[in-house]
Amino acid sequence: ASMSLVMIVLLQSLACMPVVIEGLAITLLLVCFIPMVCTALLFSTSSEKIIKEIPEKRSEERARGKTNRMFVLYALRFAPTAIASLAVFVAYLHYSFDYRLTE
Repeated sequence: ASMSLVMIVLLQSLACMPVVIEGLAITLLLVCFIPMVCTALLFSTSSEKIIKEIPEKRSEERARGKTNRMFVLYALRFAPTAIASLAVFVAYLHYSFDYRLTE
């Protein structure tokens, strides 16, 4: 999770884009949110049926024939969110540049 934040900040600075995540938000994520999630995962109860559950290899073998279908479903679920996020970011850029030009 912290590597993702580092990559976001690095790409933002390399592309000379406005700040996507403020320093306070990054600190909040690294100090509060990520440790809470990790603690919840560490103290969750283990499954008693772990041996009887389907291993990952078998589920991958079943899914190989459905690769195109899975790709299309993933794209249909991901595309609206990505487009909406991009639209909000572009609208914010337009608003911030327009505001600075009128000052």
